[in-house]
Amino acid sequence: QQQNLPLNPQSGATFFVKGKKMEINYSDFDLVIEQAVEFEALKANGFDVEHFFTDQGWSQFFDSLNGPVYPILVKDFWPRCEIYDEI
Repeated sequence: QQQNLPLNPQSGATFFVKGKKMEINYSDFDLVIEQAVEFEALKANGFDVEHFFTDQGWSQFFDSLNGPVYPILVKDFWPRCEIYDEI
């Protein structure tokens, strides 16, 4: 039986522990960590578009897309997912 546990007693939010849907060892789980938008690679291929986004104030948005990745969190998240290929 799943039990809801409080995240923060002040917030009222809760979460529950969900069992794994697939068994995979952390060491067997290879992550491919990519940059979502690589302006330097675009520029090297003749597409110097970064200034279009910078001029509109989008730099911080792209910095957040290209921000840190938490491998342990990702490796714990995916084995617990239920994937549906049909609705």
